[in-house]
Amino acid sequence: TARMLRSEICARLNYLSEVGVGYLTLDRSTRTLSGGEVQRVNLTTCLGASLVNALFVMDEPSVGLHPRDIGRLVRVMHNLRDKGNTLLVVEHEEQIIRATDNLIDVGPGRGERGGELVFSGTLEDFLGGSRLPRAMPNKIAQRSNKGRVAAPGLASRAKHTIHESLTRDYLSGRKSIPVPKSRRKSTSFIKIAGASQHNLKNIDVDLPLGIFICVTGVSGSGKSTLIHDVLYRNLLRAKGQSSDQEAGACKSVTGAHRIDEVVMVDQAPLARTPRSTPILYLGLYDRTRELFAAQPEAMAQGLTASSFSFNSGSGRCERCSGTGFEKIEMQFLSDLYVRCAECEGRRFQPHVLNVKLHGKSIHDLLELTVSEAIEFFAQIGEETRLSKPLAVLEEVGLGYLRLGQPLNTLSGGESQRLKLVRHLSETENVRRSTNGESAICNLFIFDEPTTGLHFDDVAMLLRLFQRLVDRGHSVVVIEHNLEVIKCADWIVDLGPEAGAAGGEVVASGTPQQIAKIDESHTGRFLREILGSVGASGAVFGMPLRKFDGVYSNDDIELARAAEEPFGVAPNGRRETRVLPEQNGAISIHGAREHNLKNIHVKIPRDQMVVITGLSGSGKSTLAFDILFAEGQRRFLDSMSPYARQFVEQLEKPDVDLVEGLPPSVAIEQRVTRGGGKSTVATVTEVYHFLRLLFSKTGTQFCPDCDLPVEKQSVAAIVKRLEVAAKRGPLKVLAPLVKARKGFHTDVAHWAEHQGFDALYVDGKLIPVSHFRKLERFKEHTIDVVVGAIDAKRILKARNLTQRAIGVGRGTAHLLDAKNRLTVMSTEMSCPGCGRAFEELDPRLFSFNSPHGACEECGGFGEIWNRDLQTGAEDNGDSALENELAAERESEWVDEEEARECPSCHGSRLNAIARHVRVRGSAIEDFTALSAMEARKFISKLRFRGTHKTIAAELLPEIQQRLKFMENVGLGYLALGRSAKTLSGGESQRIRLAAQLGSNLRGVLYVLDEPTIGLHPRDNLRLLDTLTALREKGNSLVIVEHDEETMRRADHIVDLGPRAGVHGGEVVAQGTLSDIEQATDSETGRCLKSPICHPTRKSRRSLRSVEDWIKIRGARVNNLKDVDARFPVGRLSVITGISGSGKSTLMHEVVLPGIRERLNRKRAGGDGELFKLVS
Repeated sequence: TARMLRSEICARLNYLSEVGVGYLTLDRSTRTLSGGEVQRVNLTTCLGASLVNALFVMDEPSVGLHPRDIGRLVRVMHNLRDKGNTLLVVEHEEQIIRATDNLIDVGPGRGERGGELVFSGTLEDFLGGSRLPRAMPNKIAQRSNKGRVAAPGLASRAKHTIHESLTRDYLSGRKSIPVPKSRRKSTSFIKIAGASQHNLKNIDVDLPLGIFICVTGVSGSGKSTLIHDVLYRNLLRAKGQSSDQEAGACKSVTGAHRIDEVVMVDQAPLARTPRSTPILYLGLYDRTRELFAAQPEAMAQGLTASSFSFNSGSGRCERCSGTGFEKIEMQFLSDLYVRCAECEGRRFQPHVLNVKLHGKSIHDLLELTVSEAIEFFAQIGEETRLSKPLAVLEEVGLGYLRLGQPLNTLSGGESQRLKLVRHLSETENVRRSTNGESAICNLFIFDEPTTGLHFDDVAMLLRLFQRLVDRGHSVVVIEHNLEVIKCADWIVDLGPEAGAAGGEVVASGTPQQIAKIDESHTGRFLREILGSVGASGAVFGMPLRKFDGVYSNDDIELARAAEEPFGVAPNGRRETRVLPEQNGAISIHGAREHNLKNIHVKIPRDQMVVITGLSGSGKSTLAFDILFAEGQRRFLDSMSPYARQFVEQLEKPDVDLVEGLPPSVAIEQRVTRGGGKSTVATVTEVYHFLRLLFSKTGTQFCPDCDLPVEKQSVAAIVKRLEVAAKRGPLKVLAPLVKARKGFHTDVAHWAEHQGFDALYVDGKLIPVSHFRKLERFKEHTIDVVVGAIDAKRILKARNLTQRAIGVGRGTAHLLDAKNRLTVMSTEMSCPGCGRAFEELDPRLFSFNSPHGACEECGGFGEIWNRDLQTGAEDNGDSALENELAAERESEWVDEEEARECPSCHGSRLNAIARHVRVRGSAIEDFTALSAMEARKFISKLRFRGTHKTIAAELLPEIQQRLKFMENVGLGYLALGRSAKTLSGGESQRIRLAAQLGSNLRGVLYVLDEPTIGLHPRDNLRLLDTLTALREKGNSLVIVEHDEETMRRADHIVDLGPRAGVHGGEVVAQGTLSDIEQATDSETGRCLKSPICHPTRKSRRSLRSVEDWIKIRGARVNNLKDVDARFPVGRLSVITGISGSGKSTLMHEVVLPGIRERLNRKRAGGDGELFKLVS
């Protein structure tokens, strides 16, 4: 055990070193890691898991990595690939692009000018100039007639030439970033003396002012410590400004008097809400609003500049509050943002939109791109105040942005450039100090600003840097990108290595001077990039070189290897990668779990494999305790520790090594009935989508009047409040949080800031000042107490109502002295009785939730002669614990004790949920349909407007799952049928249908005797289903005794030779023919020479039978007045296809009937019971 643990630890430490984070201490908090470091640490976790058939998606894993270490990272990714995994990497790093097997280039431009598939294929074809045909520019995945994704070679066979790919232009050398012809010099400096923060070794650094400086070095060498902790925070302190952290340790930082302002520019989002836009961020919207307010139409209506604000004022749309869209929460699906139905996405009210500025409304203007706006403002004489500032945006490649585009939709690179443009517009040229001796400039600090930027974006960013420096300002950049480094005026290179081996100044000077320093890793790469500028065959500053595939441990060779094109053969062509043979199989070495005798076995992947043998020979141990358990354990190992804590960890089996194992899913044979609240719709996940459909597109009807609810005026609500207040004192509440998990401390802070005194939290009144954070993983409902009212304070009704409706977004609650809540709503009120309803929520349609379950039966749909505990009692148990207890108890209640719930009539839902309708049908009407009928019903549904957008996300999911039910022969099942009434075969196929609906590939499905309880006809359907799973690219391991399953299998593993201690060995494996030829295999013998029936040579005669068990008129479940009889003293078999009523006849008719008859005879004292059954 110790040796195994040491091996695992050493392997993971080696992986960390390989991906370039060997400098990290093991106790370092992950919150302090950069995005690139987090990705690379996670990458080593995936390597340690040793999974295959997994899809790893990485977003720029090279972030923060020095060019020296790129080769290590690529080798790690190739290692993952060679194990049989797929890697999808979003990347701009040239050396990773050159190491790819398949390149996908999306473009051709930015923003609205992008979004097309420019190329998909090999790098050689890309550089050779082939591209996708123009006839299919918008199809990211091209498919052939058979529905398969077209091969990468499709692009290479296209006749057109790539003219629009900027990526190709830079990779082929047609475009490049030129080296500056001269370097700026400086006479003034910021001097850092004795910097000793973290790993810095008491270093002295001089940073010239008024020029472009790059701070370089391998990852972990101390760059961020020097610039962030020491330089930035000490300058802030010198300027009398506060910082969120202590300044870095150093003896002194001098020269701060030469800096007017120190600015840290990062790629953090400019806004987290959609209310900020480019024109607003640049401070140009005020002038725009003034222009509209000055128009005659605006003045005639009394509109001011504030009327044209979409963030406040009286002119914005009241429904969407000026955003132009509404957010629809879709629970387990991505939230939808749909155009506001009232303003149709135009943000403003009609009378505001009628005001035109040279033919354009305020909405029209916000829809202009920056380039279009420059021309428009120039035409109306606003060139100086509006066109010029926008022109800078166009210069940095952001001319495609729309003036009204929400800033939270911008990428990191776009946000960074927009920040720079704002600083450019706010700063002027440097000014002289009062004594005229030196210039006063701003110092701009950037930490890896090229993150997420394309080659062309880097060129634009460099132009911005040069523009800032040309104005006299100073720019300090922490960077690994050689294209940025080569353009710097001055470089400070830290190192020589990372962590404790770093923290020193290796060299400082111009790029040419750094290139001559042999000890500098950065210098070695600069030497080649500076030497190749303008040379024939230069590729974006890097020479193309042959790759011999050999790496040296020497740092210089490692550095050179990092820039090589990977996988290039001696003839210059990229080699075709062939996976090792063992990667096509799961290899198990030394399995000793339970009775397995140190066996070694190979199980081919992507095939249907049957594990068979005598009962007790070790089949389930091999399939479930080793294959499934180890596959799931490794998959969980690749997840974060936070995620793993919510999943049950399986024990590591007693096995030496398992290789080539994909993520696994177990579909076990369950002989127990489903839970009391499980239905066909919930098991197949159809109900999850139905709940969303009804909550987002349904119409609420009043349960009392059966009228559709409608909007109610505030005046009507005030009148209701006055009537209620005369009956007794009330508290007026506004809902803030409805059944949401979290601490919710921000809600209390907001309430306190707004001047409210109390909150109503989970049924209890709490003063705002006494609020403590709530349980994070428990649902909470929070209202704010707006005020109190009674008969003496009736005049406060209108003000209280208006404020509560405003805070609660159209809904308010009344709380009486008995702690009872009454809903008031401007949106959802009955026109007949005035009853108000909450906004529809998916939980309303869940019979597992107190929000939707029937109050009388608790969501079971039936009630029993004895009470089940379904609510929280005074025994200290929570409501959830009592619900689970009731669920368990319901499974043991006899069917004859149950009867349909008189309140919900078996629908399981409360009255409010039952009165929500979609196209005239309630959700109970839908679940009463069979899967086949439901699919036809769904196909006929038609929606409009916002509902059409919502339904487009949900209906295909529902139809797909219903179709899969039909495919496995379960189209006859009603969606609302209780899962506990299903036969074993039906339950098995329902779970298989759910897996088919997942559309996964590369999964290992482990099944335990799936043919148990199946009729031969259904057995064939099941095998067709399993074959479909295999054809999708999955592996199937089936523990089975069924002959037909073995004959359909691609590979068979036979365990034995006997059971228990005499089993646990591999007797034979291979094809069906191989098993039949194995002399030691009992399975092979039986397959080759099947058992003859009847085994007694003849069947017993029924003529001599005197006593019969007779059944007349059985009408349980689907039995239709069945008459049957069984001979006493003979072996009888009940047969029929799955779902025909066999189990119902046996368990709910024959067995209870015999038991009742025997009990009656036993009570009569007759000892010869069996003779009296007739």
